[in-house]
Amino acid sequence: MLTRIAAPLLVAALVAGCGSDEGEETAADPATAAESESPTAAEPEGSAPGDPESAAFCEAFVSVGDVDEFEGMQRPFDELVSIGVPDGAPAGAADGLRIFVDVLAKSEDEKDLNRLGKKVPAKKQAKVASFFQYGSETCLTPPAP
Repeated sequence: MLTRIAAPLLVAALVAGCGSDEGEETAADPATAAESESPTAAEPEGSAPGDPESAAFCEAFVSVGDVDEFEGMQRPFDELVSIGVPDGAPAGAADGLRIFVDVLAKSEDEKDLNRLGKKVPAKKQAKVASFFQYGSETCLTPPAP
């Protein structure tokens, strides 16, 4: 059974567990911010207050942490694809979401997700990391006082 922290850790395993190709560096671990004790969406940095696009994205991103079973992971990620990554996201973040969703769709369980994730080339890993880092920083990091 997955815990609320397990889904973000699976993401970290996909990105961090993958080796780099041809001396390329992989992106930093995106799960650090995802381990926040409060899964409440913060106002996205760089977004206008009440920006509906960012609010919908953050609501869906935070819902990934509510998944209890591996089989339930596809639904919130499909919702994220449907909503799309906000315009203020870094280049590659939208591609990173699609790459992760493709790997997730091909996976039968956590072990399979990790196995398939290790086969993702380093440049694509960096895009996946960019997506999760953006989502974590935008939706899980509390706003500065």
